[in-house]
Amino acid sequence: MATLRVERKRNPQGVEPPPPARWKVIAGALLFTALTVGVSGWVVVAGSDLWRALLTKPPSITYNYEFTILLGCAIGMIGMTIFILQGVATPNGSPTNGLIKVLKVSIWGFIVLFFGTPIAICLMDVHLKAAGYEPCEEASYSGFRSLAVVYVQPQPGLCEQLAARRKQRSASP
Repeated sequence: MATLRVERKRNPQGVEPPPPARWKVIAGALLFTALTVGVSGWVVVAGSDLWRALLTKPPSITYNYEFTILLGCAIGMIGMTIFILQGVATPNGSPTNGLIKVLKVSIWGFIVLFFGTPIAICLMDVHLKAAGYEPCEEASYSGFRSLAVVYVQPQPGLCEQLAARRKQRSASP
């Protein structure tokens, strides 16, 4: 039976580079954890606002597209954060089988939501139109990093009011 032997490549001087200092690994893991908490917090706040609007049916609903994009990012980042923190916490840094499954599930969740975002946007549009809302192009906005569609109930002057309020907010410094 043949065995496979893997040799580590050395740099030209034949000296192994030292591993990164433990504090750098911990600082990196904490920074990534803080980023994950921030993204997840934004998703929870935006999701609860959207959920509340869908339940209460106010005269206007703003659907921010970044919500569905960041939902996929949050799912992927949570799995990677668990994986990173487990690597920092164990002495040898080797992941367990359960942890590898968590990472795989979170990465697949990220991929599904990443590609499912356009589908979710279309479904939200169909749902809001079926609930009696119409898109208000004048009040909707898109920019370098944001895209939101404002849906309004068919009330006379409501779309124009929201558009005027948006212009007023964007004009003021």
